[in-house]
Amino acid sequence: MGRRRVAGGGQRRRAAAAAGGRRPDAGAVLPGGPARPRLLASTNFTTIFRYNNSERYVMEVAVLANKLAGGPGIVTPWPTDDPGLARAEIRALQEWLVQRGHVLVTADGVMGRNTRDAIEAERAKKGLPPGRRVGQRTMQLLMQP
Repeated sequence: MGRRRVAGGGQRRRAAAAAGGRRPDAGAVLPGGPARPRLLASTNFTTIFRYNNSERYVMEVAVLANKLAGGPGIVTPWPTDDPGLARAEIRALQEWLVQRGHVLVTADGVMGRNTRDAIEAERAKKGLPPGRRVGQRTMQLLMQP
């Protein structure tokens, strides 16, 4: 995944319209997948992404920059039906992924592209809905024998 960014016409046109039609460079970012909140992102998102290829990092930097400029930050509460993982839990998940044969995964507690690729593959094997994010609930489902 890297960026779960929708550059296609429909999402881009709706995103630009949501910004009052003044943002032809805007696009939707779907960090939690299609059924989750969408964030409106401009070329700054891509610029920050070039510095650090982590969607989470880019979103946090962008929200901080917006708040420093007097903006509101994220105004809609994030869904909590599957709370996030602590670094130690991510490391345990990565160790499990390595045992399952995902040799590109490093058990470092950082949710990088190789980890997300492996999560996507394991979700497909288990018949779980497609996605690259794992929270508390999803981790339990994923790691069940």
